[in-house]
Amino acid sequence: MSNPVKNGIFLGAAMVIGIIAFVIASPRGYLQYGQYVLFLIALVVMVKTGLEERQLNGGYASFGDIFKAIFICIAVGYAIRFIGNYIAFNFINPDLSVIYQDIAIEAMEKMSGFLGDEAVDASIEALEEQSPGSIGNNIMQYVTLLLMTGGIVNAIISLILRKERPLIDTV
Repeated sequence: MSNPVKNGIFLGAAMVIGIIAFVIASPRGYLQYGQYVLFLIALVVMVKTGLEERQLNGGYASFGDIFKAIFICIAVGYAIRFIGNYIAFNFINPDLSVIYQDIAIEAMEKMSGFLGDEAVDASIEALEEQSPGSIGNNIMQYVTLLLMTGGIVNAIISLILRKERPLIDTV
């Protein structure tokens, strides 16, 4: 099993443990702040994966090598994370969907001055029709976070960690 896959499994397991602990300790806290904690876990594992990829290549790795390794890690880890998220919303605490909608409605109502009452009402109606714990919603979140974290953040980390081999070795 390759190093990025191992790190991805580790990342996914760490995120599932974090989700379960957060949901049991504070469901509202998980929905408001849990995503930031999970992102920090992912960030640490992404950097670790990039550094290990460079180390496996004798201290040198191109942007593409590091990017690919981190992307594989994130894809595997986030797939496991969203399975855990689905389980949390549908089995561990089915009330998470209600709490999620309450938080989102509160946020929409605070923005009524900017958006106008009609836009807020339409947004609230659309929000009430969707289920945050559904498979479709989890797939959409997976794709979005894969593009954002696996793409943008990964590119930044890969640029920082890359170290190209010198063209001419000096004696």
